[in-house]
Amino acid sequence: MRVTITAAAPVRVGGREQQVTKLEFVQHEGMVHVVSPTKLGELLLGKSERTLEDWNVEVLTKGQGANLTAFLRGQDLLSADSVREIARYSAASSRPGMNQFQPHARDGRGTVFIPGSALKGAIWATVLWKLVDEERANRYVRDNAGGRPRFYARRLDQEVLQSYRLPGRELRAGPNFDLLRAVKVSDGYGSLETQVEKILIQSYLEGRGGERRTTLGASETVYAECLVPGSWAEFDLSVDRKILALFHKRNNDLPFSDERTLLALVQNFYDEVWGFERRYYGVEADSASVSEAPLASSEPPSFEEWLRQVKGIEAESLSRRKRRPYQAEYRRTFDLFESSDGKEQRSSTPERPARSAGVQDGEVKVRKIREYYASPCPGFRLGWGSGLTGTTVDMHLNAENMGKVLRLISNRHHRGEPRDGPKSRKLVESEGRPRWPMGWARLEAPE
Repeated sequence: MRVTITAAAPVRVGGREQQVTKLEFVQHEGMVHVVSPTKLGELLLGKSERTLEDWNVEVLTKGQGANLTAFLRGQDLLSADSVREIARYSAASSRPGMNQFQPHARDGRGTVFIPGSALKGAIWATVLWKLVDEERANRYVRDNAGGRPRFYARRLDQEVLQSYRLPGRELRAGPNFDLLRAVKVSDGYGSLETQVEKILIQSYLEGRGGERRTTLGASETVYAECLVPGSWAEFDLSVDRKILALFHKRNNDLPFSDERTLLALVQNFYDEVWGFERRYYGVEADSASVSEAPLASSEPPSFEEWLRQVKGIEAESLSRRKRRPYQAEYRRTFDLFESSDGKEQRSSTPERPARSAGVQDGEVKVRKIREYYASPCPGFRLGWGSGLTGTTVDMHLNAENMGKVLRLISNRHHRGEPRDGPKSRKLVESEGRPRWPMGWARLEAPE
C-alpha cells in the first residue's frame, strides 16, 4: 500500500549527524549551508595557502567556538557563489547567530527523507498501546520501576511484542518472535522542505522553597532542522500475510490483519494522544467535568470546589496520600487557563497546590498551542518531540505510577510524587512565543 504522509506541524527525524556546529556550517541570506570539508579546503586554498592555514589555526585555538561564517566574511569569501560551491546541503534559516543546530535525516546524496525506521517506530507504539491495557501498564510499572532505566521499556517490548509463539518452536522471546516482523515500511521521499526552527524546551526545575518552575531561557533553547508544515512524502506500508499467518496459527487474537486494520489502530491511538494533549493544554476538560467546570472560564474553581462538584468527594475526608492523585488531575486540567483577553495570568484562586506538576499559569505562553489543538486531529505523530504520550503506553498510567516513570527518567526534574507533568515539552517558536507542538502529520492511503 502506498501511503502519503504530510507534515501538519514541524517534524524532525534525526539522522546520523545529531548536531552541526558553527565551524561546519555557513549562514548567508536566510539560508544555512552545511559545508563539505574537501570543498571548503579547495576554496580556501584557491585564495592562498595562508588562508587555509589561518582556518586550521582558528579551529585548533577555538575548537567548537570557531565560526566559519565570520571567518569567510573576514576573508572576503562570503558570497552566494562561494557558499553554493562548498555546500553539501542547505536549509532555510532566519535565526542569526546560531551556534549549532540538529539536522533532519538525509540520505547519502544529501536529500531529505523520512526514514522507514521512524515511521515503523510510530506504528510500533500503536500496536503496543493496543496490547497493553491500564491494568497491565500499571502493574508493569509497579514491578519494574526500580530497575535500570536503560532496560526498563525494553522488557515490556519483549513481553508484549517479542513473545509470540510460532509453529514448531518452543516459546521464547526475541526479534524472531516479534509480531512486527510482519510489518514492512519503506523510507519516505517526496516534496520535503525544511527550515531550522527555534525549539523551546519547556522543562521543570526545583526552585527556592521547594516550588517547581518551568524554564524557557536561552539554556533551554535548541535549534533544529524540521520539515515545514505541508511537506509531504510517500512510503510503502505492507503487512506480510505469510509471516502473519505463521503467527496466527498459534495466536488467535492478533491486533491487526492487514494494512487497513493497522492504519485504523494508528488513527485510534493518535486520536487518544491528541485528546490527552488537548486536556493538558486546556482545550477541553475530561468528559466528566465539562458541564461542571468548563475550561473556557477565566477563573477555575478551587481544588475543593472541583473535588466536590466533579468527584462528589469532600476534600476534608481525604488523607494526604489519597488526596494527591486528585490534586494531580486537578492541576492537569486547570493549570493552563487564560483570561478572556488572551493573556496568560496567574490565578488568584486561594488554596492552589504550592508544588505543581504540569505547566504553571503565566510561566509559558500557550495561546497559540491551544489554537493548534482546537483543530481536528491530524492522525499521526513521529520524530523528535513526540513525547512520552506518543511513544509509550504512559497514558494508561495513574498519577502515582506516572511519577515513578518520570523520576526514573530524570531525578533532577522530578522529585516527590505524584508528578503528572512531562519531563519536557518541545515547542516550536514563532514571533517570540510557542506556536507549534512537534511531530504531527497526516496519513492518506488509497481507498
